[in-house]
Amino acid sequence: MENFEPTPNKFLRFFVDWFNKNVADSDVPELRLDAVHKDAYIVWFCYILNDAKCLISTNRPDHKYYELTYDDEFNSVYVDSYLKVRHDEVYN
Repeated sequence: MENFEPTPNKFLRFFVDWFNKNVADSDVPELRLDAVHKDAYIVWFCYILNDAKCLISTNRPDHKYYELTYDDEFNSVYVDSYLKVRHDEVYN
């Protein structure tokens, strides 16, 4: 991979490309993301020392969100996917 600059927009573009190649094409083609800011959005982003993390979700009804981690030492991006199982109010 060329030198990746971990900015929110770069993460979002990287994610849309990754999602379309690895999730939509292999699982359910109709989940394919068409536009960066229309179909996917950043939930949270931060720099941690020289590394960066970005949580991204989509408008797809799969209840998943994705954690992208940039490792500056190896110039690598890791993608972890999570499924929302429950949402409980625990204090009111």
